[in-house]
Amino acid sequence: MLKEQKNYLVKKGNDMNRNRYRILPLLLVMLVLTAFTAAWSETATATTPVDVSKLSNAVKWVYMSDDYKICCAQAYQSASQRLPQLVKDKKPGTWCVVVDMDETIVSNVEAQAILETSGEKYSRANWIKWCEMEKCTPLEGALEFNGKVKQLGGLYLVVTNRGVEEQKATIENLDKIGFKYDAAVFKAGPYATDETKQWRRDDIEAGTLKGLPGGKSLPPLNIVMLAGDQLSDIYDPVCYGLDDVKGEVAEKAVFLPNPMYGYWEQDYKGFTNKKVKVGEEFCIWLKSNVTTGYSWSLDPSVKSDVVKKVSNVYKAPKTEMCGAGGVEVWKFKAVAKGKVKLILNYSRPFDKGVKPAQVKTFNITVE
Repeated sequence: MLKEQKNYLVKKGNDMNRNRYRILPLLLVMLVLTAFTAAWSETATATTPVDVSKLSNAVKWVYMSDDYKICCAQAYQSASQRLPQLVKDKKPGTWCVVVDMDETIVSNVEAQAILETSGEKYSRANWIKWCEMEKCTPLEGALEFNGKVKQLGGLYLVVTNRGVEEQKATIENLDKIGFKYDAAVFKAGPYATDETKQWRRDDIEAGTLKGLPGGKSLPPLNIVMLAGDQLSDIYDPVCYGLDDVKGEVAEKAVFLPNPMYGYWEQDYKGFTNKKVKVGEEFCIWLKSNVTTGYSWSLDPSVKSDVVKKVSNVYKAPKTEMCGAGGVEVWKFKAVAKGKVKLILNYSRPFDKGVKPAQVKTFNITVE
């Protein structure tokens, strides 16, 4: 019996050794493949030569054509001509210009061209690698407009949806190019959920901008111009329609062409589907006019332990025109993981049994 057990154990040990020798080469191959894949991805992002024949028309136009460069130069030249008139009665240091970063003051077309050449799709990891390479170049006219703002006594604020992972490389890239800016405000920290940038724009005007390095603060500033390649760089497209802002936009906005990518691909519907983390706050802006008796309220069906309302505040319009409407700002805090559908109704509290004039729905996922 003991002899049989001993023979069994010896055989088992031999089998295990044989399996070990079979597994080790497989593990080695897997490690090599993993390393090769990572290296290839890094190389594709960094050194892949652009094959123009593989580019989509949108990327090819931005990458190759002088037409695109002329559009950018013309936009900034027009802005430089309008700016002195807009600030002629303003004291230096009391006003600012707010600019988006990507495809507004710097170009990332090379990154787009490399992705299309290599057959890779956009990923957060690839984007961060690109940012860390600090290879962004200034758009035609962007540096000259930056100089014009500073010459006239304005503050130049970069408001970007780049996150905390890209922050260091972004600052270094802007400095390397030669932009003279007073603050770069990222979609990070207190503004991690500020997809449309409206929260940051409000805080710039109120003098309550948060998260600046070294505890720096800025006074309340009049935003006289906004530059961007998407509507959300200029205003909140969920709150406002074009008819609400087209007069102001025509005067204050500097639009840069970007046919390569953008929120417009989803018709800006993505802004009503929010992803937040436990502990984060987020805001919803809703057009409102208290002079009509109407206001926004949460639908009675909304009962959730996922998010809690923090506040809702009515912001009066800047104009003194009688009867003009303002905005209601609803702030919520994510308190637990899960999903909730926030339904807000625009109605008059004294109208009983009457359907709301408007209904807005926001799908919230807390991770």
